Amino acid sequence: MSADVDDISRLLERIHQDRGFDFTQYRENTVRRRIGRRMTARNCSDIPSYLRLLDSDHGEYDLLLRDLTVKYTEFFRDPFVFGVLREGVLPDILSGREFGGHLRIWSAGCATGEEAYSLAILIRQMQAGGECRCPTTILATDIDEAAIRTARAGSYRKHMLPTLPDERAMRFFSDDGATIEALPEIREMVSFQVHDLLSDDEELWAEHTPHRHFDLVLCRNVLIYLKRLAQVRLLDRLVDTIGPGGYLVIGTGESIPDHLRTCLEPLDRQAKVYRLAQGSAEG
Repeated sequence: MSADVDDISRLLERIHQDRGFDFTQYRENTVRRRIGRRMTARNCSDIPSYLRLLDSDHGEYDLLLRDLTVKYTEFFRDPFVFGVLREGVLPDILSGREFGGHLRIWSAGCATGEEAYSLAILIRQMQAGGECRCPTTILATDIDEAAIRTARAGSYRKHMLPTLPDERAMRFFSDDGATIEALPEIREMVSFQVHDLLSDDEELWAEHTPHRHFDLVLCRNVLIYLKRLAQVRLLDRLVDTIGPGGYLVIGTGESIPDHLRTCLEPLDRQAKVYRLAQGSAEG
């Protein structure tokens, strides 16, 4: 693949104009590697020839965007993180919740929905045990429209089962032998929406995050693909949506910038679970 900085910039500007996605905020090496993979797959030797291909093949355009919007997820990914949510975070949130209060969770960058459904299963289990009596809404968002369609359908190939403990798979999914499908009682707990976390459109943010008081926000394994400035801007926005005493969970390989360490208290440093200090959030 032949691509200098100007060629890459021209392609990213084209994507921004055509589709509204600003990949200039992603790490350059990640973007270059994924573009190169698509060019190699289509036997394009340079960016100009690849741009001509995009003009004539909209399917390739979609495949490029799918590669650029990195998606790797699985049910109950990093089980120890879900253990911290089950034993520490959710009991703490619920302990101060009056009966009938609403529990609001946001899975930001949800990909094809496995994390959001894992959260729904966790809540349903707590409700069955009498530990959670309040209604729960899980907002799950991702930039990739195709990923959101998959998430809404709630149907996954059987190879996803190894990360689902047997009792969870049997209780909350139907199984036709080739695929598993989330039951309606799980799907109805989650609202899936297309949303660009890097958008500067404040109205778009208000539309997709109508509550400025989420009890729990998860944005895992998104920050590692962004440039440092974009990471900081995104984290500032996420913190702004969390209610007093609420929690933020990031990826285990990600970090909190120094200026947020005064308002985000670590509950578990390994799991990267942080609690918003009282008085840090807007009402």
